[in-house]
Amino acid sequence: TALSIIGTGTRSAAVAASIIALLAFAMTRRFKLLGYALLLAAIASALFSERIVAFFTHDETSTANRLLIWTLALKLIKANPWIGVGLEQFHYYYAQLIVSRADQLGALGIHPHQQYLEWAMESGLFWLLAGIVLLLSIIVYCTRAYYVAPPERRVILLAAAPCTAMVFVWSN
Repeated sequence: TALSIIGTGTRSAAVAASIIALLAFAMTRRFKLLGYALLLAAIASALFSERIVAFFTHDETSTANRLLIWTLALKLIKANPWIGVGLEQFHYYYAQLIVSRADQLGALGIHPHQQYLEWAMESGLFWLLAGIVLLLSIIVYCTRAYYVAPPERRVILLAAAPCTAMVFVWSN
C-alpha cells in the first residue's frame, strides 16, 4: 500500500496515510510495531530517497494548471448544475474551453483532481450531495460501531473511519 501511495506522487495522500498509520498504531497501543515500522520507513527512505523524491517532485506549472482546471470545472457546474455534463466528458469540454495551446495538459486523462468538483460537474449537484452524505454516513457508522465492537474488531473500524475521512477531506 505504501508503494502504491508513493507511486501516485500525491503528497497529500502520503501525508494523510502516514497520519492515519501513526494514529492507528498509537490508539491500539502497538508502540513496538510503530517503532519497527518507523525504522523500516527510515531505512527505505535512506536507500531510495532519490527515487522517492522524484515521485513527489512536480513541475512549477502544476498548481497553475490545477487552478485552471478547477476554474473550468466550476464554469461547467454553473452551466449544468442539475444533470452535469456526463461521466468522463470533461476532456471534451476542456478542449473547447481552453484559452491557449500553452494550457493544453494532454490527451484524455484530464480531470479536475478534486472529487467533489468531478461529482458536481459530471453528474450534477444532487450526486455531489449524495456522495458527501454517503462518506459522512460511513464515518458516523464506523465511529458508532467502534464503541460496541469487540476489541479484536476495533482495528478494522479504526482504519475504515480515518480512511473514509481522508477520502472526504483530501479527495484528489
